Amino acid sequence: MKQMVFIATFLFSFWLNAQQSLTNGMLVKSEASDSIFLLLDETKCHIANPTVFEQLFRPSASVKTLPANTVNAIRTGVYLNEVYLAKAKRKPPVYLVVNNTKRHLSDASTFERFRFDWGKIKEVKRKHLKRMPDGAPIKANSFIIIIPEKIEEPMPCGVKD
Repeated sequence: MKQMVFIATFLFSFWLNAQQSLTNGMLVKSEASDSIFLLLDETKCHIANPTVFEQLFRPSASVKTLPANTVNAIRTGVYLNEVYLAKAKRKPPVYLVVNNTKRHLSDASTFERFRFDWGKIKEVKRKHLKRMPDGAPIKANSFIIIIPEKIEEPMPCGVKD
């Protein structure tokens, strides 16, 4: 019986952590606010307004609503106001340009995971991109794990030591 309780507790803990696991590229908001954040570099980056949202993401991009304490527990990143998707004319690398710094989107699956819209990439002169400073490449494989401050262990019912 103790083994069953241990297994049930383990499965509950695994489920709880899965509910709180977040990945780079997710769009989230707090249940207490209408502000939308992009999870990037293990931080929450505030998307300045609906216009910025529309110039980056697909119309079908979903935003996950989280408890306020979960959103508050994520480190704050850059403010996404001067931001757009860019590539050189007839050249494949796509960049997320944030505050005049270009960040290479490492591959198509990263682009998709971030729910960016292929139709919203601005074609710019190659020399314009070359003049911009390089930021760190963007990869979608980083996880952000938020563990609530207090996890109460489930009390086994009717189990005696």
